[in-house]
Amino acid sequence: MAPLLHSISCAVLCMAAGALCISGTDLENIDPEMLFQYQWDLVQKADSARREKLAQIQTVPQWEARKQYVRDTIMEMIGAFPERTPLNARVVGRLDHPDYQVEMVIYESRPNFYVTANLYLPKNHPLPAPAVLFACGHYPEGKAAENYQRCCIGLAKKGYVVLSFDPLGQGERFQHWEIDLHKSPTGATIFEHAKLGNVCILLGFNLANYFIWDGMRSLDYLLSRPEVDPTRIGGAGNSGGGTQTTYIASLDDRVTVAVPDCYITTLKHRIETRQGADDEQNFNPCFQYGIDHFDLLSLRAPKPIQINAAIEDFFPLAGARQTAEDLKNLYGFYNATERVNIAELPGPHAYDKPHREATYAWMNRWLGNEAAGDTEPEIEMYMYSEGLLQCTASGQVVESLGGETVYTLNKAFYRKHGYNRPVPSSSTELDKWLDDLRADVRKLLALPAATGTPRLFRSEPSTTDFGTQTRLVFESEPGIAVPGWLLMPKEHSDVVQIRVFEDGKDAHLNDEYVRKSLENGNVIYLIDPRGMGETMSKRGDPQKYYDYFQEEQNLAYNSFMLGKPLLGGRVWDVLQAVEVAAALPELGRGRITLQGQGSAALLALFAAALDERIQWTACCDMLVSYESLVMNKYFRHHSSCLIPGVLRSFDLPLVAALVAPRKLSLYDTVDEMKQVMPPTTVREIYQPTEAVYRMRGDIRSFNIHGPEM
Repeated sequence: MAPLLHSISCAVLCMAAGALCISGTDLENIDPEMLFQYQWDLVQKADSARREKLAQIQTVPQWEARKQYVRDTIMEMIGAFPERTPLNARVVGRLDHPDYQVEMVIYESRPNFYVTANLYLPKNHPLPAPAVLFACGHYPEGKAAENYQRCCIGLAKKGYVVLSFDPLGQGERFQHWEIDLHKSPTGATIFEHAKLGNVCILLGFNLANYFIWDGMRSLDYLLSRPEVDPTRIGGAGNSGGGTQTTYIASLDDRVTVAVPDCYITTLKHRIETRQGADDEQNFNPCFQYGIDHFDLLSLRAPKPIQINAAIEDFFPLAGARQTAEDLKNLYGFYNATERVNIAELPGPHAYDKPHREATYAWMNRWLGNEAAGDTEPEIEMYMYSEGLLQCTASGQVVESLGGETVYTLNKAFYRKHGYNRPVPSSSTELDKWLDDLRADVRKLLALPAATGTPRLFRSEPSTTDFGTQTRLVFESEPGIAVPGWLLMPKEHSDVVQIRVFEDGKDAHLNDEYVRKSLENGNVIYLIDPRGMGETMSKRGDPQKYYDYFQEEQNLAYNSFMLGKPLLGGRVWDVLQAVEVAAALPELGRGRITLQGQGSAALLALFAAALDERIQWTACCDMLVSYESLVMNKYFRHHSSCLIPGVLRSFDLPLVAALVAPRKLSLYDTVDEMKQVMPPTTVREIYQPTEAVYRMRGDIRSFNIHGPEM
């Protein structure tokens, strides 16, 4: 890892009895990958701790206890499954072929939540037959994708019953499908998954809950068919389907044999290569709990498992090899090492013929069908454009059947399980209410314990037309440097304004508002919290930095898995900036104010809620509430603004209430689509905030500004 700050020779001066120091440092060379390196260090520590624990397990009873821990922890991370309800399954069409038949099937994994599937039934083979639950990867065609059809038909010709079902956001199950547009405006399947999954994060569970339950209910349907031998059930799938296969086969004991393809690696290897992944492929906070791909598959021991791995996959092959090695070690305790295999296959991430034939071979071996042979037979395709495999008339459940979507189900979940914290009516109760709320805020942000004034590195002041400009860099916590500019007018007041901007400090050094504030004698301290402005990663296209599966999202998702949400780290950086400002000798005991803009307005709000030294806070262009992201189908706010599970505990109006009775001003508050809202609408949402300010004795200290509409 590159040094956080590279040393040079300069004077050393200590102030405030050694609490705040100027040290010899090259202030121009902060590692642009600082935030990733910080996370990578935490990942390595977590992985080492996990492997140390695994190395201590030396008996089957100990492994069984570990498996129970893994199962319980997975369920905690993904959320409890709903109750089993009637499938209401129906066959809506058939296609005949000399070797097999395809049935178009619709069933409900949850009430009015429709799953579309193709059931492949072999002909000229004895029944009941072995069966395979086939999970589809991220192709928008879902079950009709060419390579997936080929595998299902190949299995059917070998005598297997195969059920291939559309995952949500794919095939006939686009969740954001707009009938008038004949498409999902959200875009590709991965974008639907990200949007839907981000809402699940706010609600404290994982989008994988929907995927897994769809798979388990699909297995219910498969096992309801008389053509199926319930003692011989396989699970297979590629990419996102490999993910689903891993989850379903690990959590549902009815799966006899499993072949996840192009998915298994280790999270350590995946993060080291900075490979992104969908929401449903990231369990939060798995690193804190010590859960990796091996741990998921360990639940299958000693049932047969083969990892299909592409040599040129973006899921690192080294991680797949490590997981396979660990599984062989585990299966050795059960005297079943022959039931674990890794098939290393040529080429990139794909489900081409070598992958399919490796799947046939493993299924044949362990499901008593070796006579069927492992070579893929000749396949006749059903063209996606012809719609022959469709289960609905329009090709989309939303258009033909209506029913529930993840969006509507998430709204219902929030109404039932969302936080319930009415403002108390007495001042005595209010004090405890605020203390409990503040403790929950700190907990969900995962803030470290206070350590006093951070180490500070500073340059010599440079003279400007308004006064002086000094570069400050402080160490917020080990591995994190926060750069800033201290702007001091020639004649200054006792007010220091800490300012943080969504697009970074340097973009605002010379803006009109900063200049006017300096002219009024205010000291301004501009900072860039971790991963913002100067400390943004330089990888990739800077114009796409905030896009899905680009740097900001990967860093945010990593932070969730580590149990240290990126928003919380950035709030901590602002709180540490307050420590620095309070200790600077040239400022004396000046009044501290705080201003944040855009996504950085959230940082200002949370910091003000937690530090009473901040006497006035201004939040500009701030998201009105997390609830607005749940209650509206579309939103534009980034995953780095999220806090896992926040809506089970509180929302932004309650955070604002923690600022009372100090001054708080909201300017141009925005909705889920980043459109400025009229103050009257914002005021309705922030009624709990106003109630606390009234009880604290100064409603005039809370102000909402914006255009009247």
